Amino acid sequence: MNKEAAEQAIDSQPKKIKTSRRPRKERKAKQGKKAKIATNINVIPKNIVIPLNFKLYYKPLDKYQKVCFAKENSAPQFSNIGEYNLSNAAGYRMARASHGANKGIWYYEIDIQPSGPNSHFRIGWSTEKGDAQAPVGFDRHSYSYRDIEGRKFHCARRRTYGQEYIVGDVIGLLINLKYTKRVLVDSKEIEEIDASLPATPIKCNDPVYRLIGSSIAFFKNGVSQGIAFTDLYEGTYYPAVSIYMGGNIIANFGPEFKFPPTKLQLEDLNITIESYQPCCELINYQEETEDIHIINNIENNNIENSNESATDSDSNSNNSKNNSIIESKNDNNEIKENNNKIDINTNTNTNTNTNTNTN
Repeated sequence: MNKEAAEQAIDSQPKKIKTSRRPRKERKAKQGKKAKIATNINVIPKNIVIPLNFKLYYKPLDKYQKVCFAKENSAPQFSNIGEYNLSNAAGYRMARASHGANKGIWYYEIDIQPSGPNSHFRIGWSTEKGDAQAPVGFDRHSYSYRDIEGRKFHCARRRTYGQEYIVGDVIGLLINLKYTKRVLVDSKEIEEIDASLPATPIKCNDPVYRLIGSSIAFFKNGVSQGIAFTDLYEGTYYPAVSIYMGGNIIANFGPEFKFPPTKLQLEDLNITIESYQPCCELINYQEETEDIHIINNIENNNIENSNESATDSDSNSNNSKNNSIIESKNDNNEIKENNNKIDINTNTNTNTNTNTNTN
């Protein structure tokens, strides 16, 4: 075949017609219409910085005359939120109590009720900033004890801890917010922790502190499982429960408990029996503000050990730098569940990000 015949053969073949695409703005606008947009005030676009002391989160409401679960402090998807009982038919969500504390030692119990065959639980403590669309322990604002294998969770990272628990067990939860020192955490460390999570939390320019000496412990049917967490992040902590796929619980905030901590158990936790209080007393609690000297963890953690005579400008500081107080990178097995988000009323003060994966 000569050159001219080859060119004619090519010209005779059908040519592909390029289809025109909509401009990028139009495509994005169309995609935006398909997605449901949550209207909760806590859903803030990424990288938006919240002003210091901005009133974004839940605060105890006057309508609650006793300590109970608060709908305004919980995810709206719960199938039932009673004063003391909770049920949830879908993926992990968090419910919090109506009142919390930032000082003192507090205790409550959770009675695991008959539940669905695939149900699971993570129970513990959370500040009002914890993601209610996730299980307790998903971020740095909450800490939990899980039924499966008795694992503990914080920052979406699971660790070996205590005994597994099932329907019929009663779990005691103790938080000790007394501390010896309040330490400022480096903002870079906080950014690394938040970046390790499956969902980006709301960015806030508030300083973050560790309460050195604070702790959380759990009990199963009156048997201490030991201290689960120490040196907690500063905040107002509320009793918190997350339930998965048909779980049911009943909370007991006191004053009478099935398995109150014994004097010996509390001494093992460096707590006196006179110092702890049932969570029902949170109704009378007045949140305290910090007025002690702030110790900078990065530069001045060992300043009290420095030599008083070393005041010359030529003197070298012997203060050792602390290791960063950062939790391990996120466990890749802990991801957000791909349920459909629902619209939430702007007056509800519950954090809504993405839904969580199964346990």
